[in-house]
Order: sequence, then structure tokens, then C-alpha cells
Amino acid sequence: MSPALAKAQIKISPNEYDFLKWDSYIGCNDLKIFFAWELKKRICALTDNTIENILKIVDETETLDAEQKRVILANKNTSE
Repeated sequence: MSPALAKAQIKISPNEYDFLKWDSYIGCNDLKIFFAWELKKRICALTDNTIENILKIVDETETLDAEQKRVILANKNTSE
């Protein structure tokens, strides 16, 4: 794995998400379009800490272009 891809991974654990059996990773290198409410309304809603970590990586990553970053960060507080 390239260093840029490695930096774009967030480790999550069974301590945070009881549906996990092992440590897992969220890849922030190729994010898809989603609605902000999906982060909170799904069966396995992301914790505030995980969301903050995703947004930090989005801001810093080399794997997303400037427009992708702008759209994601501009909509980070959308609740509906």
C-alpha cells in the first residue's frame, strides 16, 4: 500500500462498534457521495469521533482532488 493510501485509512474497533469482531479500517481515499444524515441514521451510525477523523483525513489527503474535498467539507454539518 502506498504511503498516501495508508494515511487515508481510519482504524475502528469492536470497542467502538459492537457489530465488529476485529479491528477494521475505513478507507477515505475513494469516498462516495452520500447524505450527511446517513452517517447518523444507519443501523451502525458512526461515532462523532469517527466522523471527525474522516473529515480530518479528507482535508489532509492527497488521494482526493480539491473539488471532492470542497464538496465534502462544505456539507459536513448537513443534518438532512
